[in-house]
Amino acid sequence: MPDKLKGYCGAYIPRSFDKTYEKLKARSFIGNVEGKEGSSLILDSFGIPLKAGNTRFARSYFQYPPLCYVPQAIGMAVGHLFRGPPVLLIYLAVPALALLFSITTVCAIIQRFY
Repeated sequence: MPDKLKGYCGAYIPRSFDKTYEKLKARSFIGNVEGKEGSSLILDSFGIPLKAGNTRFARSYFQYPPLCYVPQAIGMAVGHLFRGPPVLLIYLAVPALALLFSITTVCAIIQRFY
């Protein structure tokens, strides 16, 4: 079950994710090229350390069971094992999910034809 604070569902996340968000967020999405994240901002964000002990409560709506996030969590755990910055942890979640999808697809194809 998700954590609750003052009746709201959410989770405790490291405060360093706030710094990453502030650095990377786009100021405008429609018709404006300036103010959007560029490669230099993303590369600079790799220097923001993950401070796991300093957390804050973030309100969120959990629509899916936690089991759905296991592949991404494994990818992030690998990055955390090597003391990676928050952006790297997010980027490692994607290949972990792609790997699970590939394994599942191959198993389904093998089961279909054998």
